[in-house]
Amino acid sequence: MGRDVDGAGDFFSPAGVAEEVLAEPLSGHGVCVSSVAGRASEGGVLASEGLNHEEGKMAKGYWITFYRSVKDANALSEYGPVARTAIEAGGGRFLARGVAANVYEAGVKDRTVLIEFDSLAQARATFEGPQYQAAAKLLTGKAERDVRIVEGV
Repeated sequence: MGRDVDGAGDFFSPAGVAEEVLAEPLSGHGVCVSSVAGRASEGGVLASEGLNHEEGKMAKGYWITFYRSVKDANALSEYGPVARTAIEAGGGRFLARGVAANVYEAGVKDRTVLIEFDSLAQARATFEGPQYQAAAKLLTGKAERDVRIVEGV
């Protein structure tokens, strides 16, 4: 069996292949992630950013990480607990972690992480903050990732 990389029951085998072990299944939570180019206004900020017009509430923020490759599984094992502490301190809640069950179009079947925040600003502040950036440095040159922060609807 592999090593627990972030203290949450996700394991990577020595070959770097993830095996998902969920302590609490996410029953009833289907998540579909898609990106749409060309929606940004001046300064890269959406005009309606942060506001859910249907309910008049602040929209949640979602931090989505798609791993393209992991060159050093040990670095990922070191990164996991440090990143988790920083993300949870910033108000993040992990909704999904692990290798994709299915991939379509140009998808890569590798690790994906979905984190929810109460707001887009909270997600950005956590990612850009010194505590998470210290964790991110542990992966420099050791993992290729695509990190996106998107506004909920």
